[in-house]
Amino acid sequence: MTGIAKGAGVLTLAVALNGCSPSGPSQDDTGDVAGDQLAILSGRAAVGAPIANAPVAAQCAEGNGFIDEVTTDDSGGFEGQVETSALPCALRVTGEGAAQRLHSYTESPGTVNITPFTDLIIALTATITPTDWFDQEDRATAVGELDQQKDLFLITLLEKNYTFPGNDFDPFTTRFEINDDADQLLETFSAALANSSTIANYEELVNLISSGNLDSIPEASSPPATPGPEPEPEPEPEPEPKPEPEPEPEPEPPVDENPGNGGGDDDEEDDDEEDDEEDGGLNLIDILFG
Repeated sequence: MTGIAKGAGVLTLAVALNGCSPSGPSQDDTGDVAGDQLAILSGRAAVGAPIANAPVAAQCAEGNGFIDEVTTDDSGGFEGQVETSALPCALRVTGEGAAQRLHSYTESPGTVNITPFTDLIIALTATITPTDWFDQEDRATAVGELDQQKDLFLITLLEKNYTFPGNDFDPFTTRFEINDDADQLLETFSAALANSSTIANYEELVNLISSGNLDSIPEASSPPATPGPEPEPEPEPEPEPKPEPEPEPEPEPPVDENPGNGGGDDDEEDDDEEDDEEDGGLNLIDILFG
């Protein structure tokens, strides 16, 4: 066999073994790149309200990122793939305005949310703004104490009267839906910041937190009291019955001013009768005996 024939045979064998052109990695039906596995990163970007239809970028090791472009859906949900060997990754969502340009971080596949809490914890840990942190090369080193600073941040939220959706709540990895308890926590935080009389905007809060000023976190407003049922009207008091008038007393008979003469008239009549009898008797004798 000539040298040319031997060379052609080796090339044919190499192509057969690889199943493709010698240049570039192959990809199987599962989407895994030959020689590496793909890690799925998924979560939700929200500030209470969802950060909808916004691009999500990943900065991973050696300049890698998402395999394909990633955009949030109407409820802020997103999902993308990175090479497993590229982990850990920093994530950024770019919504409308500075308050919706937020960051997050993950060292493993799975859930990774992007919210003001993840953004502020990164600011607290890296001691610089998350925007500057995302653009530097030693991102992983800068957040080496992320877990410790996350605990301090959550303790401060509790001290500021925020209520967590559960004892195992983690802003980075706890999956949530819009309007559930975890999302209501974000809504409460956003409302407290908007009503703050000492902090002008979210950017100012980021600068304060990156300098270690956890006390600048706005205190949660007390939830409005739930209106109860309307009280039943009190019954009108019944009118007191009018007292019946007392009967007028009967007039007393006149008092006789001469009580000693009681029956005097009858006595006078008796005397007159006696006188008449006497007179009559005398007159009869006179008549008989003339």
